Amino acid sequence: MVELALEPIVTSLIALLIIMDPFSSIPAFLGLTKKMDGKQKADAALTAALVAGGVTVGFALAGMELLAVLGVRLHSFQVAGGLLLLLAAIQFAFGIKFGEKEGKSKASLAIVLIGVPLIAGPGTMTTAVLLAGTHGIVVVVVAALIATAVAYIILRASSAIGRLLGARGLEISSRLMGILLAAIGVEYIRLGFGF
Repeated sequence: MVELALEPIVTSLIALLIIMDPFSSIPAFLGLTKKMDGKQKADAALTAALVAGGVTVGFALAGMELLAVLGVRLHSFQVAGGLLLLLAAIQFAFGIKFGEKEGKSKASLAIVLIGVPLIAGPGTMTTAVLLAGTHGIVVVVVAALIATAVAYIILRASSAIGRLLGARGLEISSRLMGILLAAIGVEYIRLGFGF
């Protein structure tokens, strides 16, 4: 019985971690926090993770109601969400950046921007809604809280991870996340069309 309850949580957690891809935020986080001391870096990691977690949980809680208000069926959202996830997968796999803006001056604003949209972007919001429709809100909220904690730990350890993996290792991990994300996107499209 416990195993059946854990399976959707683990499935949701994996999907959220893949789309959040906190490893891809490490270079931006390191760049923004290079002049900060240890406590300031920890605070910045916490802020980014809380913002990302709040957005993800918010979409898990209210996403279905928002769809109902807009008159959008879950199947249509699954197809649209799957297409968006495929676009995100192309971004990860090929290193293409869609609509990214440079030159944010304030570090505090930039740290929030690591939370949204780098960690919890449109793909994460879409995934939270789709998973809530498939597995239930409670499952997705639990998975989102765990994923947020993992993102926080990764950001806290970003200096060590960056040194360990190097620029090439971070790039390879992002490419692998892109392939997994593409598979999830195709699965959502398949579910949306009902086959």
